[in-house]
Amino acid sequence: MKRIYSVLLLSLVILSSCITHKDAVNFQGENFPPSSARVFPNKRTPYKIQPNDVLAIRVKGLEQTDTDFLNLETSGGFNAFNPAAVFVNGYSVNDSGYVVLPVLGSIKVANLTINEARAVIQKSVDKQLKNSTIFLAMVSFKVSVIGEVKNPGQYYNYNNQLTLIDALAMAGDITDFGNRKKIMLMRQTDTGNEVINLNLTDPNIIVSKYYYLLPNDVIYVQPLKGKYGRQNATNITIIAAVVTAIAGTVSVILNLNR
Repeated sequence: MKRIYSVLLLSLVILSSCITHKDAVNFQGENFPPSSARVFPNKRTPYKIQPNDVLAIRVKGLEQTDTDFLNLETSGGFNAFNPAAVFVNGYSVNDSGYVVLPVLGSIKVANLTINEARAVIQKSVDKQLKNSTIFLAMVSFKVSVIGEVKNPGQYYNYNNQLTLIDALAMAGDITDFGNRKKIMLMRQTDTGNEVINLNLTDPNIIVSKYYYLLPNDVIYVQPLKGKYGRQNATNITIIAAVVTAIAGTVSVILNLNR
């Protein structure tokens, strides 16, 4: 009888640690997903360049030798997408908000969008060169994704637009033990670190201002409580099996000694 009670108790522990279908579904709601196409308005605010950002600046002209003085290039080339190449082949925005370009000098780009900064630099280049075109992109847009994702780490983005879903997809998506209702976003601001909890099961997250990520954002996916319950249940199962085996062995020995 005691063994039956032990088995029942163990079963209850295992059942209590099970992950339900609801725990694993994003964007939940009575009318979600909608039966017909629906637009969720969320106008993205263009990112404005900040100090310490790294910009890739390339100038193309009729005679390439005329533009070589602006085009930083090392072994591996601009197309070598790794952190070292990003910084070696780019121009850093200094603490005062300027990039320092050969011949052209210091140009203020802080608090400008990528398109605005491109226009400002193009104007300076036009004073030195004719028939040239500026290509500009920010190459230091990285986010960190940690916690209950399949591939935690730092990820670089090269199109100046990144959503929460994009970042989670880069990290291989949330694991079965990830709590979709508790995704912590940490963001650096001028006044300090902003921390907010995001609920991925709420469809309204699509219209949240935090849906679009900014450079250096950190995403932490917290674990479900069931993770530890399930791990404990596994440990209990192993212990119960060992105890049962020992009890069986002891019983056999006692019967042989009678």
